[in-house]
Amino acid sequence: KEIGVCEKTGKKQYELHLEGTDEKGSIAIDCVVQPDKCPLLHGQNGIVAIDHDNEGPEDMFYYFVPRCSFTGSFTTNNDASTRQAIAGLSWYDHEFGGHREEKREDEKRDVAWNWLAVQLDDGSDLSAYTLVDVETSDVIDERAIIVSPSGERTAYDHIEFEGLNEWRSTRTFYMFSLRIASRARKKENRPCKNRGGSRIRHPNMWVA
Repeated sequence: KEIGVCEKTGKKQYELHLEGTDEKGSIAIDCVVQPDKCPLLHGQNGIVAIDHDNEGPEDMFYYFVPRCSFTGSFTTNNDASTRQAIAGLSWYDHEFGGHREEKREDEKRDVAWNWLAVQLDDGSDLSAYTLVDVETSDVIDERAIIVSPSGERTAYDHIEFEGLNEWRSTRTFYMFSLRIASRARKKENRPCKNRGGSRIRHPNMWVA
């Protein structure tokens, strides 16, 4: 079920409407999202390789805007008297592609993500992921991007995630890490020269 609509209403602005209902009532959020940093490529020049042996439809294109400001309102039960102003920071991620090819059962590969995105108090941002083969635990791909307060992108291609302070759900009995330690090795720097207005080119489209 669709719970929200995100519409681009200006050159660098999006309007977001979200709503939800359960047995206790309904909520609605309306806000305007404004990118504060330029969009950046993740993966290898924007490509997250699900299958390193063959370039194909299972690979994804991935870009993100690590820091956006938003302002808007929060309303409950469609009652205007409950409307409250909200403001803060948000993060924009966009991944597309990654279509699973039709394969024999013995050729299928189940892939799991370890992923995090963090906005730091000094104005820096961190996005990192590892793709892991569920059956063999082999790492398929791993990337970390640190974005400076001025928008400079530093990429790392060897990272480690370590789960700390684990907690077990009494509902699913799965283990969850309440804290994560991440270590990475530096790879490259890519300055963002046009803050807030860069364009990213995919082979088949432009992303503004």
